[in-house]
Amino acid sequence: MSHYGKIIGAGIAGLVTLAGTYLWGKNNGKDEGIAEGQQIAKAEYAEKIKKLQTELADKMRDISKRDDFILAAYALGTCCIKANGKTPAENIALLDDAVSGLVPREKLPQAVQQKIVEMVETPPNLPTVWSLINEYQLNDAKSLERFSLIVGMMASQDELRTQSESDFMASWNLLVAA
Repeated sequence: MSHYGKIIGAGIAGLVTLAGTYLWGKNNGKDEGIAEGQQIAKAEYAEKIKKLQTELADKMRDISKRDDFILAAYALGTCCIKANGKTPAENIALLDDAVSGLVPREKLPQAVQQKIVEMVETPPNLPTVWSLINEYQLNDAKSLERFSLIVGMMASQDELRTQSESDFMASWNLLVAA
């Protein structure tokens, strides 16, 4: 082979080596880039999942808090109606409107609906209602104000206020004031 042939051959071999190194490096870099991209995507996905789980947990707490309020309000409303000495259907309908106006009763979870039915059939006494309010941590000023509105609505259904109803109102007002 001539001197020029060796130079051209070495040049071609060098170009092939250079091209191979470039392509290998590019592919290797691409593979590493893909792997790195996959790791980033997995981390972003995990972060999105965690955020979604947090949002769902917050919503569940909100729903649970709503259900707790509805149950406590029904307990208080049925207790107030009981103090009146009767539970006519229109009083229960008014209680339905006042308490679960946010969500119709039939849209509530089955367990909540069942507890409401039990309270309508066997209303709790005021100490039980107050324990429930405390258990559900609904004894803040805003919740107590809402409960007092319900008591006022239930008590104002009759023109004639019975002694039992007056006693109930006095007891409720003492509990709220404490």
